[in-house]
Amino acid sequence: MKILLINPETKFPGKVPSIPLGLLQVAALPEKEGNDVEILDCNKLPIDRVKKKIKKSDPDVIGLTGWTGKSLKSCVEISKFSKENTQAKVVWGGVHSSLLPYQVIREDYVDFVVAGEGDLIFSDLINNLKNPKRVKGIVFKDDGKIRSNLPGKPVKNLDSLSPIPWDIIDVKDYTFKWIGGFRTMALPTSRGCPYDCNFCYNKVFYCEGWRPYSLKRVRENLENLLNSYPKIEALKVDYEDNLIGSDPDRAIQLSRLFKGHDLRWGCQFRVSNVNKKMLKEFKKNDCEYIFFGVESGSQRILDFLNKRTSVKQIIDVFDFSNEIGLRSVASFMLDIPTETRKDLSQTAKLARRLKSVLYAGFYQPYPETSLYNFLVKNGFSEPKSTEDWIEFDFSRNHNFSGVSNTELRFTYYYLNYILNTQTLLQKGDYEMFVTLLKTVLRI
Repeated sequence: MKILLINPETKFPGKVPSIPLGLLQVAALPEKEGNDVEILDCNKLPIDRVKKKIKKSDPDVIGLTGWTGKSLKSCVEISKFSKENTQAKVVWGGVHSSLLPYQVIREDYVDFVVAGEGDLIFSDLINNLKNPKRVKGIVFKDDGKIRSNLPGKPVKNLDSLSPIPWDIIDVKDYTFKWIGGFRTMALPTSRGCPYDCNFCYNKVFYCEGWRPYSLKRVRENLENLLNSYPKIEALKVDYEDNLIGSDPDRAIQLSRLFKGHDLRWGCQFRVSNVNKKMLKEFKKNDCEYIFFGVESGSQRILDFLNKRTSVKQIIDVFDFSNEIGLRSVASFMLDIPTETRKDLSQTAKLARRLKSVLYAGFYQPYPETSLYNFLVKNGFSEPKSTEDWIEFDFSRNHNFSGVSNTELRFTYYYLNYILNTQTLLQKGDYEMFVTLLKTVLRI
């Protein structure tokens, strides 16, 4: 069977290049079973060329993945083209489809929706395309009627999945120059998150919570990756991992694995999970940065978001990171529901205090999350179609808080540009300054 998997356009200002890790993992089993699987990437090819390839290859199945926001635009355009110009079945998966499967399946250009982690569900669908009633984890159309076979069977043990088939793509095309100009590639080591912050889609999408690959499987995927392209110099582990681990000891073992392959690396962690021993080991083992989802400088807002962290914990972790010379990144959300001018002022104050790399974005309402439901109860008008969701992105606020648009935009630019520039130049961190400048300018 000929299968085309489409990576939508996600290469927007301020974003690193989109690496189709999700599609690679979904492709693993169908390829192993003998299907002809190809990934087309709207970040590498103009959309007109993607359309020509779709028409020329005449696939049996076209699979698309999409996030809530701008990436849906190319998903919609390609799906409409595919229905008009091929006989292929159009399958949508990924986070947005999993959060709103019944809204997505109502679109004329979608035949099947895979809800949740698609590794096993998509393969099962490929093997039962003519009898989808057998497939758990999908919503589909049957003689004009919408049928549901939700939920699907969760992936409890990540090692039970096939290794990542790096050979489906040209790995060289997906390396990018990150901190210090190192050739960098993403590598997954786990999925999901054990926490329940009320703004996050994790509890809905990753219903099994946080699960790690074994160190043996991480090593296998890493060595296969390096065999595909030996010139890789660094790993961006936080590209897919929401949390490198809730266990600092496992995180230390991973750091030694990366060090053993002479690789720089960066990861994501929680301030409530780190300890000084781990931070020292990370520094010793060539960690370039740790990304922390700080979200706010207001303890009231942190509690409202169910972060289960404190401002004091945040300050202590960043102070120690600065003390040992380990680069830290603090991510903040603005325009949070119930946020006041005082809360926003506390966020700016904390951002100055941390003396770290900063990333500020605006809160985005992911469907089916607790905070989204809170908004709906308080008058938020839900988008009625898939295309209505395209306007949502992290560089734009939607006036969910009690703070004026002018103050929100000023804080956004102050944290991302003014304060970042001041902090990085004062610390002499010219590598990171140049990296962020190139990222914003898309150089």
